[in-house]
Amino acid sequence: MKRRSVLAAAGAGTTALLAGCSSLRATPDHRIHISSQRPTPQVVRIETSFDGTEREYGPHRFDRESDEWVPTRFETEGTLTVRAYVDDELVWDDTHEIPVLRGDRESAAVITLMRNGDLFTAVWEDGDSIWDHF
Repeated sequence: MKRRSVLAAAGAGTTALLAGCSSLRATPDHRIHISSQRPTPQVVRIETSFDGTEREYGPHRFDRESDEWVPTRFETEGTLTVRAYVDDELVWDDTHEIPVLRGDRESAAVITLMRNGDLFTAVWEDGDSIWDHF
């Protein structure tokens, strides 16, 4: 009886270890994140091109400061082109590789409509200080 208990415990421990290791596999988790610090309404539209597939997201209306929008996420490697339009004006056209990060780390293409009218953009990876890109 004791031997079966030890074997069952060892089997359960091995299963837990394998489950933990599988969460460490390298898979992308890349999002497009847009936010606004502007007090006036703005309409944002995003176009993406990924692996030969083009998509459009929006239009999304930002009505107040601190609004955020995550129109899409990507979970595979590849080259991503992001075009951001604010009030139908192209404000950012960027092509970058989606990074492969380990574990539950993530990355993002970040667009912030600044209060003073400027635009902040960055391609950010978990572990970086996003403000280093400003």
